Amino acid sequence: MNFSSSLANTSFNGLLFNASGPLCITQEDLESIGNSKSAAINIKSITVEPRAGNQEPFWALTHIGGINSVGLPNLGYKAYIQMVPKLKTFTKPIIASVSGLSIEDNETIFKALQDTEIDLIELNTACPNIEGKAMIGYDFEQTRALLTRLKLFNKIPFGLKLPPYLDPILIQEMAEIVKEFEIPFISCCNTAGNALIIDPLTDRSVIKGKDGLGGLSGAALKPIALGNVAMFYRALKDTNTKIIGIGGIESGRDLYDYILAGADMGQVATVMMHEGNGCFERIQTEFCILMKEKNIRKIEDIQGSWDLSI
Repeated sequence: MNFSSSLANTSFNGLLFNASGPLCITQEDLESIGNSKSAAINIKSITVEPRAGNQEPFWALTHIGGINSVGLPNLGYKAYIQMVPKLKTFTKPIIASVSGLSIEDNETIFKALQDTEIDLIELNTACPNIEGKAMIGYDFEQTRALLTRLKLFNKIPFGLKLPPYLDPILIQEMAEIVKEFEIPFISCCNTAGNALIIDPLTDRSVIKGKDGLGGLSGAALKPIALGNVAMFYRALKDTNTKIIGIGGIESGRDLYDYILAGADMGQVATVMMHEGNGCFERIQTEFCILMKEKNIRKIEDIQGSWDLSI
């Protein structure tokens, strides 16, 4: 049993791929993902100039999940454009996560990507770990201004990576923007920012950068992310927008839960940090076994069916 999907007329031979995170920065990282069972190659969030990121250690795995304050380390957009021809040899979609530090930066990167073989762009509106930079995903006026400018570059379809929203009204407001600009897919959600985990052995934060605060990921994020997926699914049900679920997908059951909440696909990052790229095959195999056990032949039969009141 094999499950596939599509985003913006791009086909995926699978339902799971890497989130933009710590293990998709270098060419070696990306080629490793290409050689794995990941359904796509998602490039680390790109800025105009190369960035070293925040002070190490900027990532930690804990008993409740992951926490990071990576700070967008990447090689700069020109370096990734040069990698695209080699990455295309893996015959799977290439997604460029873009996280310019200003509207002008995003325009520069979007314009440069239009003449490449990149299949999709994921505009990151949700990075919580940049000193002095607010997440644009919480500023709906600025989001509209940014999307108005970026829609001028429409050769490559682009979606939005969103922050976690803790109020349904904010979900509705962002859903209206997604409808207004006919965004083909959303990825929800990014880490929950400004979390603090203290090491009981040292009585200090387990990470540095941003005064020890970071984005919460993994199992601890899953209930919040599932709720966001479910609310966006309801808000966007009558549109063509697809939803990618992110947050705590560590097993086939986790991926199944996201489909129940309304997702079309999933992304992983935290599980990659302690398991490596073998997680893609394992999780998707577990998912297929679970679907077979439940005699479910296609995800549409269960998608969005989590609420018994519907």
